[in-house]
Amino acid sequence: MNGYYDFNTVKGFRPFLGVGLGQADIQNAKDKELAMSFYAGGRYSINENAYVGIKGTYTRVDGPEDHLGFKYDDITAHAITLSVGYQF
Repeated sequence: MNGYYDFNTVKGFRPFLGVGLGQADIQNAKDKELAMSFYAGGRYSINENAYVGIKGTYTRVDGPEDHLGFKYDDITAHAITLSVGYQF
């Protein structure tokens, strides 16, 4: 589940913040693990329909435990996404 909040547009740029919550199903793990993501970014309108955007993502998954009882560290990932889009 993800939720986003769009801020007011300033000179064609619309920033946003987001948060996500879910479960990760890791192969050979005893159970599914809690996964949380945080997003920040924005998009700039080129014209009425076209835009360019950027989004930064931080994701953390609780460390899994395998069937033998070994507990592993939390898993983290960072990403930056650049996009070009067209709205109909």
